[in-house]
Amino acid sequence: MNSADDYFLSIFTGLKEELVIVIDLSVMIVAGANEEACRMLGYDAGEISGMRISDIMVCFRNSDNIGREKEIFSGKSYFSGFLTGDHNEIPVSFSLNRIATDGRDYGIVIGRRSAISIEIPGDTDLSLIQYKKALDSIDESLVVVDRDLRIRLYNAPFKYLVEKYGYRGELIGIPLNEAAGFLTGRLCLEYKYVFQSGKSLGTSIKKEYGSKTLWYEIQKSPLMFDGKVAKVVSVIRETTRQQELEQMKKESIFQIEKNMEQFAILNDHIRNPLQAIVGLADLEGGETSEKIIEFALEIDDIVKELDSGWLESDKIREMLLRHYGLKVTRRPNISSPIGMLTVVESEKSINNDR
Repeated sequence: MNSADDYFLSIFTGLKEELVIVIDLSVMIVAGANEEACRMLGYDAGEISGMRISDIMVCFRNSDNIGREKEIFSGKSYFSGFLTGDHNEIPVSFSLNRIATDGRDYGIVIGRRSAISIEIPGDTDLSLIQYKKALDSIDESLVVVDRDLRIRLYNAPFKYLVEKYGYRGELIGIPLNEAAGFLTGRLCLEYKYVFQSGKSLGTSIKKEYGSKTLWYEIQKSPLMFDGKVAKVVSVIRETTRQQELEQMKKESIFQIEKNMEQFAILNDHIRNPLQAIVGLADLEGGETSEKIIEFALEIDDIVKELDSGWLESDKIREMLLRHYGLKVTRRPNISSPIGMLTVVESEKSINNDR
């Protein structure tokens, strides 16, 4: 893979759902693919590089398209089958984009797995598109900044995002914190880290929008030139719904924990006086005492059944904690016999997310 191929792929670093494949249009050979494309198709980066595009995309086996490959890379969206390494076919919705650089033509395939039935439209006679059209076909917001944190490239979703939060005006050449200060932080330390370390960095932020709180996940990745970080590309996706589900999940576990601790306390509050009653009745003796002891034993049997139910509930609780990757910590609070329960992600869950 040459530097141009590396550059195209690095632009799309951080996309978790879209496959990206770079094609050398002079020979219709795969020049490179991102991690999602390799994962979805079942190849490693070395295996997929050098493959013919017709070995991957069913539409390029169509006799009507043979000889028209370059023409088809014109920005139109398609549905077609993609062939995996184990000879299966999966439906993918994608766009075919054509980019010229350094005197060479490249095709950029951007797509994601689709539930829509596979078909290939016959009309592909469209005009050529510019490089930015490839970025506009991505659902997530994308912006590229230089070492001065000035915007050098962006897509349509990013423009919509900044306009949503009140910025109007030209974006190219504008400092990122001027157009979208909520992405950079006061000191822009995260971007400085990526430029200095050459490592990607993922963060989450929340932003107030009217009466709502919206969450965004930002993946910042370096664009390398001559072994140095020349620019940083940020991919921004809204994760509000996922955050809301996480919060609901934690609140549910919190309530289960609280109920179970209250239940354990209630059992103790029943058993302790019950034992005192049985002891006093036994000392008193007589027919009335026997009746008291008989009723007390019945109550004790009920409490034992409740204990059994508590144990089953505890098993369910443990299962839920494992399923959701959570753990519960307790912070002592003298004003409450239950204490303060805090539901947090378990270490295993956190490591898996990384």
